Amino acid sequence: MSFLPFGGGGSSQQTINQQNVAILEQEYEAVTETFNRIVDSCFKKCIPPKYIEALTKKGQEAGARTGGFSV
Repeated sequence: MSFLPFGGGGSSQQTINQQNVAILEQEYEAVTETFNRIVDSCFKKCIPPKYIEALTKKGQEAGARTGGFSV
């Protein structure tokens, strides 16, 4: 028995139900839209639109002290 779609070594032929494909496409689009809204909301809340040089240096200094941010 194969768990792969479109055959994958199984002897029985599988047909693709176009109605199920359409439902899955709609579900995928809904999940993608929800994810994108969450990401946009997080960026608006947590990431300042304009970076201040003092803030970026503070983060770099903290990373240097802990051994992080090495390139």
